[in-house]
Amino acid sequence: MSRKKVRQIRERCPHLDALAGHITEFAKILTGRRGAQLDAWIAAVDTDDQPDLHSFTTGLKNDYDAVLNGLTLPYSSGKVEGNVNRIKMIKRQMYGRAGFDLLRKRVTAGPLTNPGRHHHEMRARSNVLAPRARGKNIHQSWFSTANAARLGLPR
Repeated sequence: MSRKKVRQIRERCPHLDALAGHITEFAKILTGRRGAQLDAWIAAVDTDDQPDLHSFTTGLKNDYDAVLNGLTLPYSSGKVEGNVNRIKMIKRQMYGRAGFDLLRKRVTAGPLTNPGRHHHEMRARSNVLAPRARGKNIHQSWFSTANAARLGLPR
């Protein structure tokens, strides 16, 4: 949708325009780590007729300290969450195919390729993501000679 169309829609519907304005302001607070502006934003939303945003601000108020810290402090749990997501993906891939020992080795082995490699080299990682799609079992596709040696497994 073009900017012109969005502007026309917002001009015709003041309720939608106010909602979009509040969401845009919250996005600025979120991306700019401007936690000091949170109280003013919540007050502005609460005075406006936006029931969906009222339930959102109620949730923010219920966990206010955590929200304020998340919007203010430079700390992040992103790396931890990324690792949890990676482990869950590996677990899903291996469900019903292998035991805990192999799962442990795959989790502790880390990524199969270096982040600095070129795109065509990174495609080799697709063997891990969909081994059955090519008619191979998980051991044939994931455990190349290099990976088997890296994990200390027989070749």
